[in-house]
Amino acid sequence: MKQLKITKSKARKHIPSINEYLKSEDFNLGKFSKTIAEAELLVEEKEDYIIGAFQDLERSHVLAMSHLHGRNYAELIAELREEGEEINKIRWLNARRVVSMVQEFENCGKSMQQLVIAGMQGVKNAAFAYNFNPNMNFGNFATSIIRRHIELYIQNGDSIFAELDKEYEEFHSKANNAYCEYCQKNGQLFDLVRFNSKGHIENLFANAKINRCRNEIIKVANCVEWKMVDTAVHLPDDYDERNKFIRSKPFTVQDAIYNGECKDFVKVAGCEWFICSVHEEVRIPVLELTDRNSMRNAFESLMEILENLIERKTMSFSEWRAEMGI
Repeated sequence: MKQLKITKSKARKHIPSINEYLKSEDFNLGKFSKTIAEAELLVEEKEDYIIGAFQDLERSHVLAMSHLHGRNYAELIAELREEGEEINKIRWLNARRVVSMVQEFENCGKSMQQLVIAGMQGVKNAAFAYNFNPNMNFGNFATSIIRRHIELYIQNGDSIFAELDKEYEEFHSKANNAYCEYCQKNGQLFDLVRFNSKGHIENLFANAKINRCRNEIIKVANCVEWKMVDTAVHLPDDYDERNKFIRSKPFTVQDAIYNGECKDFVKVAGCEWFICSVHEEVRIPVLELTDRNSMRNAFESLMEILENLIERKTMSFSEWRAEMGI
């Protein structure tokens, strides 16, 4: 009979609460500095992953069920953002930097303990705003924010914390809302491509009413233009007032209003979509097309572009922010 081998399970490493050190009555900067090295060894996860988890707190299904425990949802998020496991790890990983910066102000007339607390508030607010830029790690990103917190504490006292917390939370909220829109629209585009199979397109442009065919071209052109904007990192300030161009492969138009080879689409600022001829530089309004085969050719040209633009796998929040730089 085979004997059952009993092994000891790995005990979860306990990472001390940084708040206990920061707010203790016998705070000692030298002793705190020694504890930093021990805490750093206990934090095994990558910092970007921890920051991503911290930023995602409001979307956590655990928090969504907090009402079952008689807790206020907003208060629980605020508590976990201030004292939760993620922010505790982030603060330990940046504690060495905070202590180094605080020592530059040791003759400012404020206690080192209070300056460290102000710096740690800067770490938290930097974690709100961090955009996972591959060209700037979190430490470099957070440095100016931490310094600002320390300097404002020296000038004004801790009355500055609430306003700064709000400032950076709003920054994160805007990024979060934009990411949710990206997920929703990218899913809609994926469904649009999947729905418009070859058979469906043939049936649509053979049997649907002419206005329906025109509107389908316009809908896909708008989707392509939106995705091109969503993919762009920078846009000019006057983008909304400019003509919108979509570059496409050549396709044939044999319509009463134009007969010849076309390519590209343009939406005149504040107006409608046009098809562009290849040679005569003629613009053909989509809303005036009548030939079904020509409309189908234009539609298929746009769909090919859209298929190349959509993402089969939606990016994570951190991947999307790194891609967009926001």
